[in-house]
Amino acid sequence: ARRASLRVLGVGPRPQGDGATLADGWLPSLDAPELLAWAHALGSPRGPQQS
Repeated sequence: ARRASLRVLGVGPRPQGDGATLADGWLPSLDAPELLAWAHALGSPRGPQQS
């Protein structure tokens, strides 16, 4: 991901030492309030309209 210039997010306990540099940021879990707020701010993608 880094070679493709994508941002990397670590989830779980932050590793000690050099392991922490493997991600641009760390969150304790996928239901962390800051991650959920960011995802909700994006809005939901709209698929094809159903009739």
